[in-house]
Amino acid sequence: MKLKRYHYITFLFCVLLIIANFILFFNTRFFFFLFGIIILIGVFPFFVDLIFTTEKEREKEEMFFEFLNDLKESVSIGIPISRSIVNISKRDYGALTHHVRKLANQITIGIPLSQAFDVFKEEVNNKIISRSVELMIQAEKAGGNIESIIEACLRNVSEIREVNKKRQVAVHGMIIQGYIIFLIFLVIMLVIQLKLIPMLASIPTSEGYGLSLQNINSINNIIFILVMVQGFFSGIIIGKLGEGKILRGLKHSFILMTISFILLQISNLLK
Repeated sequence: MKLKRYHYITFLFCVLLIIANFILFFNTRFFFFLFGIIILIGVFPFFVDLIFTTEKEREKEEMFFEFLNDLKESVSIGIPISRSIVNISKRDYGALTHHVRKLANQITIGIPLSQAFDVFKEEVNNKIISRSVELMIQAEKAGGNIESIIEACLRNVSEIREVNKKRQVAVHGMIIQGYIIFLIFLVIMLVIQLKLIPMLASIPTSEGYGLSLQNINSINNIIFILVMVQGFFSGIIIGKLGEGKILRGLKHSFILMTISFILLQISNLLK
């Protein structure tokens, strides 16, 4: 992911907040809570970019299907592929519009179709689209039937879309189940932290009480680390099962870890 100006601004802002937190709240019960909130603020732009990038990639694949369909219709009536691309480039293809119009402009100024397609493939940077474009490049170089190649690409993209949709429907219940299982786990940890540990600490023994303050803090830290690690890997698994890519699971990890952090810190403040 390429860093942008607002990433640096957010980072600088968070550094200033961390310094202020150390100055104003160090050695108070609010320090760690505020520190975590600042970290979440710093990570949030990357989280938003990840979601935006994921949706943009999905839109590119959808629009490429429309592009191929329009190209096939144009080529099927006898218009050369180069001229067809120029003609249909005036249409709106969402996230793919800029790339299609650049492709058409390159063809218009005389750049060979195969070379223009190479640039298109590299800039779109999508495996499904790159595979189809590479087929058209090879067909154009070999002088084969470009219409049949476009039809084959269209079928391939259509099949991939259907498989992805069926997979999303099939695992939708698993995603919900993953969230529910984690939330149950989180509730159990909160009950342990708010009820069980204080109860054990209040039990009188021959040496005083059951748990010292140091032991309680150590147990709470272990619970915190355990929940955050569980939230991270649960999100990764949910993303892999639901969307087929580990990277897309990071958004689920961010959501689960944010919920966990806020609830755990609130429980600490309520004690």
